[in-house]
Amino acid sequence: MSQRIGYCFPLCCLSGSLVFYPIGSGDNESGKPYDPAKKDDDYDGGNKLQDTSQVRIANTSSSDEANLLGWIYRYGSGSKAARASPYQRWFALLWLSIQLAVPLRMPIISRGSFPFTAIGYRFSWTMMLHSHGHDIVHTTKHTLPNGTMESKTSVLSFLQLYPVCFQIPILRSQYAPHTMSPFYDPRTLPLFPLLNQRQMALLHAFPRYITRYAAGWSQVMYNHHPTSCSNNAEGLTHPLDVYTVVYTQLNNKGPFCRLFDPTVNLREADAVRRTQSATETAKNVLLDRAPRGFEYLLSVGIGTFNHNITTYRDALRSKYPDAVRIEFIADRAPCLAARPLALWPFQFPLAIVPLVVPRHVRLAMAARDYGPDMQPKYQWEALRKPQFQEMKMDVPVNAKHSMVEIAAAIQEEKYSIPCNATVEEDLLLALIFMG
Repeated sequence: MSQRIGYCFPLCCLSGSLVFYPIGSGDNESGKPYDPAKKDDDYDGGNKLQDTSQVRIANTSSSDEANLLGWIYRYGSGSKAARASPYQRWFALLWLSIQLAVPLRMPIISRGSFPFTAIGYRFSWTMMLHSHGHDIVHTTKHTLPNGTMESKTSVLSFLQLYPVCFQIPILRSQYAPHTMSPFYDPRTLPLFPLLNQRQMALLHAFPRYITRYAAGWSQVMYNHHPTSCSNNAEGLTHPLDVYTVVYTQLNNKGPFCRLFDPTVNLREADAVRRTQSATETAKNVLLDRAPRGFEYLLSVGIGTFNHNITTYRDALRSKYPDAVRIEFIADRAPCLAARPLALWPFQFPLAIVPLVVPRHVRLAMAARDYGPDMQPKYQWEALRKPQFQEMKMDVPVNAKHSMVEIAAAIQEEKYSIPCNATVEEDLLLALIFMG
């Protein structure tokens, strides 16, 4: 997860050892002074001193030694056996309280979602037990008529950052044409060319770094091109806004679960974080949360379908015996209605099957293909007009296109709630790779 351990961990270890280091020359419970520490090389096989002129043994009681709980009791009760001043005892107890309270806060403040959201993950007792995946890389090999083997790779990315100017998408061709790829949405912010391996690892391990990256990129663009986003009518300029669609898969198992609220402006959320007071900053750091009104992590109800995913997979394998791979997407209808999910199969043989759809939700897929004169620089402009198709439950939809977008529509007004107000996942889609 990280290429170096940093300074915080060893400093905490050294500070913890100093807390229990005995100071002063207090007496033990028997009233006798303590002797220097006994060492194994001071004794022979018969437990006798080798040099009695240098070391003196006192008849100390066996109560001088104790385990950690015993020492904590001595510090708390004020026993002389603690061999510590009152200030050191209270500081040690405070230090122990912090060492217990900070790690134990993780399951409480995250509401049990820490494996997905990493809320409270820092300074916890959980280390490198959870990995997060944000894309599907599928490679197949085919035998050509001449007998040679040809491999084809499809990449479906579920970490998508959308820079917009007054809700108008900003294409990569306008600021980073060298990052254009048929596997990635040209409306999204590039990651791999701009971030190194360590930075990408931080984004995967700690989702809140995605917001830092989005806001930082927006500020850099504004510093170098201040007029890149301007309102000609009012003469206003401001940094590009960034929205995101992020799904994560836990430990390479289960479905890809929606992690971010797509309606929150990440640039604005990070700007509020930077301008809040010191008290609010300390409070939000301790509770590992975004500023009030800008929480973008969906920590409630994430992983709803994880326990039943094996049953769905077995049923699909028996129904589609030619499938070579099956993956799942767990979503929330209000979130999908706010911003569609765009996938770029690049003409790969792929079928999408809705498995769980609420009665008040209608799903549809828009498919687009490239024209014969497609050029990487004009990737978005080369797409043909979309073809719309309704998605029905348990009915596979052919997604062998250059690009598909899955959208949801809420049919009844009472179910139209904000994305961050949802309490569970209510949509389950299966991605079936047929080749």
